[in-house]
Parts: sequence; structure tokens; C-alpha cells
Amino acid sequence: MQPEPRADAGTVVVEETVNDPIASLSRADLWVTIADQSYRMKFRPAAFWLERLLGERIMVDSFIPAMVDRNGRDDLMDRMVDGEVDDAEIIEAFRDALSLASGRSWWFTLNLVAVVKSVWAELNGQIVRAGIDPYRVTLGAWLDAVWTMVLENIDKPEERSRITTLLNNPPEGYVVNPSSEDNDDAFFALVEATRPF
Repeated sequence: MQPEPRADAGTVVVEETVNDPIASLSRADLWVTIADQSYRMKFRPAAFWLERLLGERIMVDSFIPAMVDRNGRDDLMDRMVDGEVDDAEIIEAFRDALSLASGRSWWFTLNLVAVVKSVWAELNGQIVRAGIDPYRVTLGAWLDAVWTMVLENIDKPEERSRITTLLNNPPEGYVVNPSSEDNDDAFFALVEATRPF
């Protein structure tokens, strides 16, 4: 059990949003398991992830094979064609990879990216002015910077706490940590909900 955070009088405790701080620093390759086979995914900077996450649709079925290193890609593609790897396993691999690269839950990352997308012109201006180059930093580090900027733009501590809680909530219908096909529906609902109008 994690100890309760201390708060001084007049402050609001904001929920933790980072699960793995090393993700902000590390340029190590990621390892994900897809249908009982481990695959290495080469390190990609934040820009690689953002180009896909900020698009109209997240093409999970092409995203994962593109991430896998050359040695594993052919094997994975063959297994997908042969039906040994199904859509649910590819979705789970995407979630795992996104969580590993961001250092956060995949739903927090998708929710934060949706917020960023909705205020892109203003926020990207701050990012550029701060000298943060998404081609040079990890996804975790880029999200750290963006999350700090989002929080700095919210004056009321109660509102900071509210937005943190909203972003931290898994999508409706998603149960944390089981292996359930019901979670696939929740994942697609979240992706659909974060699309722009």
C-alpha cells in the first residue's frame, strides 16, 4: 500500500500520473509480448509516437508491426496472416508499448494527447518556445513537459485535481489488469472519444 501524500494547509493533493519515471529518461528498446512471443521494439522519439497518436485514427494493426525490429517483423507478420496473432493481442501490445514508452497508463496518455490536440496551436507554441524538440526527447519526457504546461495553465488547485482525476480514469468498461476481451471495446470507445469533431 502506498502511503498517503502529505498536504500542507491550503494545498490540494494531485493524483500521481507517472508510473515509471525512467520512461522519461531511457532510450532503451521496448519489449512486448504478443501471443506468448517476445518482440523488441526499437526506441522511437516522441515525434514518432505523436505523429501516430495525433492523427485522425490510430492504426494499431500497422503501428505495432512497424515498431517491431526487423528480425521480429517478418515473424509477427507471418503469425498475423496465419491467424496465430489476433486483433486483441495486437491491441494489447499497443497498450503495453504505449504504457512503457510514456511511463503512464495507456489511457492517461491517450487522454492527455487528446487534450493537447484540442489546444494544439497554443500548447505547441509553448513547447516550441521552451525548446522541446519531440525528435530528440522520449515520449515520457515530452509528456512530462506538456503535463507541466497544462497544469501551469490551470489556476485553481481544485481544477488541477479534477483534470488529473479525469485523465487518470480508465475508459468506461475497462477493468485494470485482467485479460478480458471486454477491454477491447473500452479501448476503441476511448480512441473514438478522443477523436476531434
